[in-house]
Amino acid sequence: MKKQVSIIWLIISAVLIILTGALLAYVYWQRSEMRNFKEHINIENEREKLEEEYTAIFQEYRQYENNRVWINNDSLIQKLDREKTRVQRLLEELRNRKNIDALTIDSLHKELQCLRNNIKIYQTTIDSLNRENRQLKAEKNDALSRYQKATREADQLQKDNYELNEKVNLAARLEAINIEIRTLNKRGRKSTDKDKVSRLKINFSIARNTMAPTGEKRVYVCIKKPDGTTLVKDRGNTFFLAGKEYYYSLQQIIDYTGNNEKMYFTWQVEEYLPSGLYRIDIFADNQLIGAESFSLND
Repeated sequence: MKKQVSIIWLIISAVLIILTGALLAYVYWQRSEMRNFKEHINIENEREKLEEEYTAIFQEYRQYENNRVWINNDSLIQKLDREKTRVQRLLEELRNRKNIDALTIDSLHKELQCLRNNIKIYQTTIDSLNRENRQLKAEKNDALSRYQKATREADQLQKDNYELNEKVNLAARLEAINIEIRTLNKRGRKSTDKDKVSRLKINFSIARNTMAPTGEKRVYVCIKKPDGTTLVKDRGNTFFLAGKEYYYSLQQIIDYTGNNEKMYFTWQVEEYLPSGLYRIDIFADNQLIGAESFSLND
């Protein structure tokens, strides 16, 4: 009887030991599963955080790509393009890789830190380039402003010189004054009848002008008929004015001294004179120095 009881206790003890071992194994397995689950959750959380951070860095690189104009440095642009491609590759790997472990997460964290450091370096370089560009632009604008100012001053000086020269030329210009035109008949009496006029007496003075050049002067008198043509005795009686050739009716050469110079011209009428308004133009020193008009009637 005692022997049977001992056997029963042995069996019970063995069962208890087996159950205890199984229970301990189950508890260990449960804890291991819980650790794996928590680790999986943590890895997924880290994956999401890393994806957000990689996306943010990728957007920064895209921002630089969209602003290549103001970066204006080919070498730096190439480096930024390579870094952007690298970030894009890592981001796609992070999104598409199904099984990811802590070792990979740790490696991606290191890559992320490296990318952040590169971003800081590039940002510092870009800021430096921008400062240089702003300084160069400011210097360029300053130089352009000085050039424009100098150009305006030169233009104004040229204008002032031109106006001064015009004033000097005007002041030095000869002037025919006291122009008198007498239309005379054969008896020397004044007449305005076109059929009776036989002579035209044209008298005037070259005004005193101490600023005008002195010396030999050719004075031309042009008698223009109502139709605008000039009375001439010889078709070779021409002079040049502003590069064009004109006919003259009468001419005299004087030695101008700067003082008042009286001049007398006579035109012998040998041609038909129509009625109408006539004009006398007087030229010297390649310019018109005086004009007067008279009329002849039927």
